[in-house]
Amino acid sequence: MKIFEKANSSRSWRSSAPALLLLVVAIVVACGWFFDIPLLKTMGIGTTQTALISTACFAIAALTLLQGSPLTTWAMRSIRICAGILILVISVTASIEAVNPEFLRTVFGAANPALMMSSVSILGFILSGLALIFLGASFQGSILKRFVQFVTVISWAIGAVGILSYVVNLDYLYVTSYSMRTPFPTALMFIMLALGLNALGNEAIWNIPTRSEVSPKHIYRTIDLVLIFIVATVSLIAFGLSQGRTEQLMSDQMTMLSQNRRSFFENALAAHVGKALQAASRPAIIVDVRKVSQHGSLAIDPNRELLDASAKSFLDFGFSALAYVDADDKTLASHGDFVKQPEQSIALEGKFESTLLWKNGYVLHTKLPMADKDGLAGYLISEQRMDELTAMHRDAIRTGQTGDMVVCGLRSDKQICFPIRWNAKAASYNAYVDGKALPITRAVKGETATEMTSDFRRQRVLAALGPIGTTGLGMATKMDLWELYLPIRKQFFQAMPFLAALVAGSIWLMRKKIEPLVKSLENSRVALKHTAQHDALTGLPNRMVFNDRIEQSMTRSLRTKNLMAVMFLDMDHFKQINDNFGHKVGDAALKWFSQQLRKGVRASDTVARLGGDEFVIILENLVCEEDAEKVAMKVQECVSETNNVLPVNSLQQISTSIGIAFFRGADIDSQELLHRADTALYQSKLAGRGSYMVLDESAHLRKAS
Repeated sequence: MKIFEKANSSRSWRSSAPALLLLVVAIVVACGWFFDIPLLKTMGIGTTQTALISTACFAIAALTLLQGSPLTTWAMRSIRICAGILILVISVTASIEAVNPEFLRTVFGAANPALMMSSVSILGFILSGLALIFLGASFQGSILKRFVQFVTVISWAIGAVGILSYVVNLDYLYVTSYSMRTPFPTALMFIMLALGLNALGNEAIWNIPTRSEVSPKHIYRTIDLVLIFIVATVSLIAFGLSQGRTEQLMSDQMTMLSQNRRSFFENALAAHVGKALQAASRPAIIVDVRKVSQHGSLAIDPNRELLDASAKSFLDFGFSALAYVDADDKTLASHGDFVKQPEQSIALEGKFESTLLWKNGYVLHTKLPMADKDGLAGYLISEQRMDELTAMHRDAIRTGQTGDMVVCGLRSDKQICFPIRWNAKAASYNAYVDGKALPITRAVKGETATEMTSDFRRQRVLAALGPIGTTGLGMATKMDLWELYLPIRKQFFQAMPFLAALVAGSIWLMRKKIEPLVKSLENSRVALKHTAQHDALTGLPNRMVFNDRIEQSMTRSLRTKNLMAVMFLDMDHFKQINDNFGHKVGDAALKWFSQQLRKGVRASDTVARLGGDEFVIILENLVCEEDAEKVAMKVQECVSETNNVLPVNSLQQISTSIGIAFFRGADIDSQELLHRADTALYQSKLAGRGSYMVLDESAHLRKAS
């Protein structure tokens, strides 16, 4: 039975190969996380990384699939149920994080990207976990079969769409801010998971493969799939073109908005510095500063009183605090409240010493020299609340659902930033993520661009970036791509009912048009199949069908350990009948003989004609060898009945000789089994016609009748 061993080996390889590949890719991605190699996390395609938690789920699934069949043992069922529950728990945890972004911060203290899965990955893992649980269940049936097929299709779809998204931009399909493009390794592993689940399901549930045939059901299904594919492709192309136009329009608007904001920011800073410069350039005040500085701390100093009054008066002109100091930074006069503990402080580049602070809004702190023809007299230190910038900033971070304006400077490899939409407090961030400079980092370094990229959250955004003059600050005006495509996505889902109705109508119309053709083809197919598989004279299955059925019968006998038998028989003296009465009578005798054979066997038994007067019968599910002998005696009884085929005055009667061979798992193939039955038939003829001989499973011959 080497042929069956090869078949089982082939099926086992088809099941284990996808699981092995899945495990290898999972190990590669895991190494990327453990050794901090970004290239391995993405496999060099795209920027979205496969989460470590996703990699763990794939590894669990791969190890489970490698267990293979059968599903009948308690250990195999337990392994699959435990693996499914584990994947399910991980997926539910990730889905909680998707709904509540603060969950991981609460549990782990930070939102670790290694623990964040995309929404489609969560869906795929939940279904895969349930599939493994069901595959470990003790029951098997059509519901289990359909569910495994459904999960396989979903895994295929996730993988295929994920890979397609790196060829065609499908971001307009994202429906929430937590939807992320499926990482390329994740998409690849979902395809391997689908292959593994399909192979395991076929081995475990559909043990006996069926010969594929083109039926009306298959034709209609193919037409349906083709129509759906055409409509879906046209729709995606149409909305893809709209997406391109939307991208260009929004890119132009974002570029203009960014330029206006940067110009406004730069001009506001210049205006406030200019106002402070005007205050520091007044000759009379410079003289008073020099005199007070020279007089020291006199009990009565009219110049100090003038400086104090001057400093106080400036508070009415937009200064929140102002002070005069001498060349040694000794305060001569001061009014207003200087910011003591700012939330953020960034020194600006330029001719004059100035610092941009954040304390419930932007505050410009300047220290300007006060000098005349006699030299440096002291310094004017001032602070001005920049309410116009604060208002612009707050409006910008409230734009839409994800609109943001980021203003930062650089300090070493850190971004020193003012509050943003995603963090109401001023903070510092890494200037580089996965070895790549973030948009604001490039803006501070003087780069100007508008592009689709990833921000510090690893979210894909449309960002317009550039420097704010020569201040050393950079600004990025950005919006998440999922919101950018909101109008297209809204139109797409509004069009879905229409597209569904279009597909349904097209399918109905196409079926009505081709139904006559399909019926004609099906009738022709059935007729051709019957002609190809049955003997034209007797209507019995031919040698081709017999060869297929004996292979299946021996396979079932191996699995169930039940006894089966093959009966080889022919018509005694058939040549004499042909010679004496002609071929027409001989053909009639063969037809009558085949009818009598059918009467003598069970409905489940197979009767076939190999050629000439040679016939075979396959007997399955025998309790003992005597069962086959009873069938042989019944066949001989039916054949010995009076017939109306031969002439009435003929003394010749129709009889049969039979050879029987048994099989219950011996190391032989179908041809050897048939040869044994033929040998028994030959011995039966030698011993006397009209009898049967038995060749048992050990190839011992004995005369039975």
